[in-house]
Amino acid sequence: MVFVARIQKSLFYEKTAVFTLTKLNEALVKELVEAHGVKEGIKKVYKAGEQLGHEFMMELSTHMVKDVKATPAYVIAAWETFTGHKPSSVEFKEIEIEGYKGYKTVFRDKNCPWCKNISFDTHFCVFPAGTYNGATATWAVITKTPLKMLVRETKCKAVGDEYCEWTFYTLPEDAPIEIIKKLHPDWFEIIDSGYFEF
Repeated sequence: MVFVARIQKSLFYEKTAVFTLTKLNEALVKELVEAHGVKEGIKKVYKAGEQLGHEFMMELSTHMVKDVKATPAYVIAAWETFTGHKPSSVEFKEIEIEGYKGYKTVFRDKNCPWCKNISFDTHFCVFPAGTYNGATATWAVITKTPLKMLVRETKCKAVGDEYCEWTFYTLPEDAPIEIIKKLHPDWFEIIDSGYFEF
């Protein structure tokens, strides 16, 4: 009986957290889009995420691991903390873009709570993309790691994709944002900002 009660409590917590997260994100995105139009509204949602990510990493600053290869562990821990479950998949690999060596991280969630049961004209889960963008940039500064990061939501269930997906590029700090813009011009059509600066 105690075991059943624990399962029910766990399921209740997860369902409540997912429902709350979905409704808060829906209200944030829809209100800002209605007030400012799609482009400005989505940019504001992304910027709000960046600020949260920055502040969250500042709170964790004494516990930072100075190893970019820990990125998948940070991705999973953050996703579990804010959504109540692990991502469906996380990929991390070394890359080279125009002579700049770095890393590419891609993670997906088939049960993304940020856009659960929502249809929209553009990517809807930009708040977590902004959060990861702000958090990773803050991590680089706190750990004095000479890297720049850029994070975007690259697939979204709200527009009909099979899963939500976020892609990170981690490059040397002297890598210009233009190399990512050339590779993915569509990433900058709505959110035209680049690396998070503070």
